[in-house]
Amino acid sequence: MSLSFKDIKGKYPREFSGGELQRISITRALLSKPSLIIVDEPVSMIDASMRMNILNMFKSLKDDDKISFIYVTHDLATAYYISDDIAIMYRGVIVEVGPAEKVLIERYHPYTKALIETLPEYSKRNEWFAKKVKPPGIEVKEFMISYYKYAHLCHFKMDICTQKRPPMIDVNGVKVSCWLYKK
Repeated sequence: MSLSFKDIKGKYPREFSGGELQRISITRALLSKPSLIIVDEPVSMIDASMRMNILNMFKSLKDDDKISFIYVTHDLATAYYISDDIAIMYRGVIVEVGPAEKVLIERYHPYTKALIETLPEYSKRNEWFAKKVKPPGIEVKEFMISYYKYAHLCHFKMDICTQKRPPMIDVNGVKVSCWLYKK
């Protein structure tokens, strides 16, 4: 996992592998002894063995050195592995937030349910990618919507969904932005 001086001596940045660049970036971030590190897709371009090394290092830093992480990713498996709490976003808006296990296993928000259900079983991954339909592009007008952004796709849509954004509602220890849970 570590890089020695002989590994980096005389190299230009373009000559480092993706994994080496990630380790250098993490090392630079740790030099100032931070209490919080924000990482965005930190293991997306790295092979599986190096990915686990980096994730285990993050867990160790979190547990042993009490460094907090904001871990931004599309990879729900690594998010689940590394996270205590998780927030699911749709079009830039948090729709569900809470303990990682509750959010990803119990799935209260319709978007969270749809997101998890569309993930392929590992053994069928290649088949799934071959059939996957490209989602519609994001239009600027979607970001201007003041109401529930997932309403046009939601099977549980109510009139209020197209009028105003739902508040964050506590559902069994998870905060969910959905009118289904408003009492």
